[in-house]
Amino acid sequence: MRQVLRNYLLELKIKNAAANKEIIQKVQQVLGNEVLTPKDYRVSKRKLSRDGFLSMFANAPKIHDDCKVIYLYAGNYFIQEIDNKSFLFGGETFKTLIKAENFLCKSKFK
Repeated sequence: MRQVLRNYLLELKIKNAAANKEIIQKVQQVLGNEVLTPKDYRVSKRKLSRDGFLSMFANAPKIHDDCKVIYLYAGNYFIQEIDNKSFLFGGETFKTLIKAENFLCKSKFK
């Protein structure tokens, strides 16, 4: 997780450090923690519309038909919010975003 956040920090600085100042500071603070938790990883979360997310990719990933909102995290991991307020990640459905985020962290950062 630490390396993914470091890469994300570098990406933010390269793209537009002035515009990303607040998030850069948050990520730097998190990286100062001795142990990283899912709560720390959440600082990288960006909420995007379906169209905004899909426009970021030349070959976009498959998105659920009922998905309207996507939460994008450092490392280009994403969680889809489905119309009925459930959350989809890794083929699993969750009732809350926090549960989906915890699953993301457990599955990707062992």
